[in-house]
Parts: sequence; C-alpha cells; structure tokens
Amino acid sequence: RSSDLSYLTVPLTGYRTDPLTGLFLLGPQVINPDFVLPPNTIQNGVDAVALYLASPADFPSATPATSANLVDAVVYGTNDQTDVGLLDALAPGEMQVNEDWNHHPGEESISRCVGRAPVQLDAFLLSHPTPGMANNCSRMPSSVPRNVSTQNCVIMGRSALIDTSRKVVINEVFPFGAGAFVELYDGGKGDTSLGDLTLVLLEGSSSRFVGKWKLNGYRANSTGYFVMGSDVVEGIASKSVLLANVSFGAVALYNGLAISSFSNPIVMGLADAVAFETAENRITALAVLSVLTPNSPPAAFLPGYSIGRLNDLRPFQSEVFKITIPRPFLSNAPRLVINELNADDPGADSHEFLELYDGGKGNTPLDGYLVVLFNGNHNDPPDASYRTIDLAGRKTNSRGYFVLGSSRLTPKPDYIYNDGFLQNGPDAVALYVESIQSFPIATKPTRKNLVDAIVYSTQ
Repeated sequence: RSSDLSYLTVPLTGYRTDPLTGLFLLGPQVINPDFVLPPNTIQNGVDAVALYLASPADFPSATPATSANLVDAVVYGTNDQTDVGLLDALAPGEMQVNEDWNHHPGEESISRCVGRAPVQLDAFLLSHPTPGMANNCSRMPSSVPRNVSTQNCVIMGRSALIDTSRKVVINEVFPFGAGAFVELYDGGKGDTSLGDLTLVLLEGSSSRFVGKWKLNGYRANSTGYFVMGSDVVEGIASKSVLLANVSFGAVALYNGLAISSFSNPIVMGLADAVAFETAENRITALAVLSVLTPNSPPAAFLPGYSIGRLNDLRPFQSEVFKITIPRPFLSNAPRLVINELNADDPGADSHEFLELYDGGKGNTPLDGYLVVLFNGNHNDPPDASYRTIDLAGRKTNSRGYFVLGSSRLTPKPDYIYNDGFLQNGPDAVALYVESIQSFPIATKPTRKNLVDAIVYSTQ
C-alpha cells in the first residue's frame, strides 16, 4: 500500500508454539490454527507481515512500518511494483517477494526454505500451502492442478529451528551387535567441546527413540573424533551396553534441547541426522525421513559393515553416507568402489573388463551388490539401463579385487561375460546395494542406494 501503515496487530502474549513442531499458526478456522483470523484478513499485497517484540500499545492501527524491536519480516506483492518504503523500513537491501511469480493457477504460499537468518527474503520460495505442517520446499511447477494435497510434505518449517552452530556431525555408524558404535566428527579441528549435544537412536519402523545420551563434559579428541560405543570398541570415549542391544534405523544429534521429554523426532534443536536401511529392512516410519532427513533418501547398508561420510560434511544428507569398513577414530574408507574400466579395445572388444576394489581388505562378500549398465544414447526411454549383474555369492580376491570381463583375459576374470558386454559410450556403469528386482531392463538411473558410478565416452 502507498501509505505503508499497519492495518492489524495481533498480540501473542499467553500463546506457545507447538511442542513437537515448534510451529505457531494464525489463519481462518478451516485450517485449525492456533490463533483464528477472519477469512481474507491477510491482504494480497504489496504488503508486509512483521514480527515484533513490543507492546500492542506501540502498534495501534495505521502505525508506520519501523525497524525498532523488529524480529523478522517478509515484504510481498502480486506482480506489483516494488514498495520501496516497506523494504527500506523492514528489509533494507532485500528484494520484495512476488507471491505470483510463476502465474500458477492453483493455491500457493510463501514458505521459508533457504537459510534461517531473520529478514532474509530470498530464503522464501513459492510452493503448495502446508499450514501447521511441513513446508514443501520444492518449487511450484506451472501446471499443478488447484487444491493439490499437502499430504506429501517432507520438510518441516525447519530453517529457523535446526541448529548446526557447533559444527559437529555424525560421521560413521556401525549398528551391529557387540561392536556397535556411532562416531561424531568436528571436521578435523580437534578438542571440540560437545557441550549440550544429545545423541539419539531411533527405530526405522516406528520413529520411536530407543536410546538417548547427553554428551555434557565430553570433547572430540585431538584429531576431531568422538565415539560412543559398546565395551569392545577400542579407545571409545563413552561406553553404552544399550548401543549393542537395540535395533535402530536412524541416528540424530540435538543441540541445546531437553530431549528427555520427547519420544519421537522433532525439528527444534536438530544438529544432524542420518537414516539407513538394507534391501530387506526398509525405513517405514515417515517421520524418520520427513523430520530428520527431508529430501535425502536413506543410506544403503550391508550387514557387517558401517556407513560413513566420504569427504562430505553436509548435515541431514543420508545419501552422502556410503558403505565403509568400520574404522572408529580414523578417516572413513569405502567398502567397495569401481576401480578400473576398459569399455573399448582394438578390434572386437574381446578384452574389455570392469574391476571393483574393496580397499585391500580382501575376500569381501559381494552379496547385495548390483552392477547396472546404463545406455547414454537417447533411445526410448533415454539413459535407461541395458544390463544388470547380480553379484550375490561372489567375493573379492585375497588382495581385494573383483574383475568382470571376457574369458579371453589373462588371468581369467572372477565373473566371465561375453565379448562386447560393455557398450562403448557415452554410457555409465553404476554400483548399487539393492535387490535385483529394483533394476529390470530400461530402468532410469537413480542415486538411491548408489555406491559408486562412472560416466564415460570413447569419443
């Protein structure tokens, strides 16, 4: 509005945010809000919504916009010219949010999705309305029909709720039996105080907490590692028999929260989390994924091995965890990688091969692994798989290598295939931990349960 004056003030004294989600909702009765507003109360714009820590007496109707005691604000319009007055008063240096930037025919809302700093207008995206629920932070496509369901929400309104200020992440998880452990890492800084961090284990089938440990008084070691483990894990800083005797499918790290009063995952204070599953034991509790690791599929797991980060310290990203050799207090070592590929040799391609490597461990069982070959030519469908090789029952040799290839190779490969089994490219070879039924011919490539991959061309 040209006047840039207030038209409604809502006192929030006596109200509280939701104890599980940390959210507080204002709106019409139909969305079951915490504070009921009459329909059509919020104007279309150009307008602003501001949050102040002040007395209601400071904001009678028609009060000019001010930055005094301002906590947060969003300035928005509907394909309108920029309201310089509101921006200068509430969000100097920011760009006005256009609530109809993609001319979408259906309902859409302005959702905070990128960053948690106050008065940061580029942190907002337009997407499906999710009142009192998880913000859907995928951008709104231009052709979604009106009244899209909000039941597939996957990200909490989390940017202002999560807490990664301590710069400590979950680094490696080994959830099996007497040697079970969870390793934290401070990025190599060393001797970092773990302050008021709390480590939590959750069931993958119910999202129920099955273990909680306050880490007050503990510190990372000189190389940046801290390990919570059972008695048989050498050198551990904190011991717990419980860790070896519960079944869990996710680990969460909370900061500064009295988590003892909760039995299921919440967003408030969350510092990091990872979820994991095997081909036989899937994550079935939606809250594990939607609250802890939104937009990140569970990490693939194989019994007897750990999952660990490989040079990627981004929090809440289960997909960066790969199958690793259990190594508490040491840098993570990949369990199995694509080590060498020859897809095109002179003549009839009679000596092509694919070599896998387990890091030198040797005699590693390959049960659960698939090699999937993808066709990079733009056929129908494009970039789809043309061959899947199940490695069940196989293992690496004593030096850690496993070779698939032609019978003409010397020495003979561990898995013999016909000449020309690898296309010349542009193509890809991918290594997955997955069931064979998940990759019939003409399957599109996916990052879910991906262990390693190489995209190549011979031109």
